[in-house]
Amino acid sequence: MKKIILFVFGVCVFALGAYAQQSKWIGGGFSYSSTDDGGDKTTSSFGFSPEIGFVLNDKWAIGGGLYFGTANDTPNTISETNTSKFGIIPFARYYVAQTGKFTFFAQAELPYQTNKVETKTTVGGGTVTTNVEYKSIGLNVSPGVSYDLNDRFALELKMPSILSYYSNSGDYKNSGFSFVLNDGMSIQRYLLNPEFKFVYKF
Repeated sequence: MKKIILFVFGVCVFALGAYAQQSKWIGGGFSYSSTDDGGDKTTSSFGFSPEIGFVLNDKWAIGGGLYFGTANDTPNTISETNTSKFGIIPFARYYVAQTGKFTFFAQAELPYQTNKVETKTTVGGGTVTTNVEYKSIGLNVSPGVSYDLNDRFALELKMPSILSYYSNSGDYKNSGFSFVLNDGMSIQRYLLNPEFKFVYKF
């Protein structure tokens, strides 16, 4: 599956080069989320994702990007987990509708990601540190909207995945499928955790 992801990413890059005279864009996005249950449990995450895309026609675009991210999970007063992530993300985008300067789209991604997890636990007055590494591949489908500032620049907002499949290998070997409404995420939390991008079109 890793080879498939890299192959798709390579095809996207080749297509971008082969159709260099057509419309394309480069951009960078960031995401941040934070939760606090009012007690000892807190979580936070931050991600940055540069990308390049190529418009095939009025309805379709393809592209690829990178992902750099960190996450912190503190479930109680004696344990803390920090995760660093790096990913390669080929994608296909379908433009659903356009009204004025707004364009609504759905985006499907095939991410390949490496994860390094460090957990620190307080035991008997000392600290025990464990390190875990694993790789994940998957499929994500997300809605989004683009707002044209002018002919060259745009702002994009992409929501968290509404459909997601993942498969992990390494120290964590598991897989799963999730749908946002039955994955424990409230509508309020979903709406407050979008990814923002600034895009330059050329």
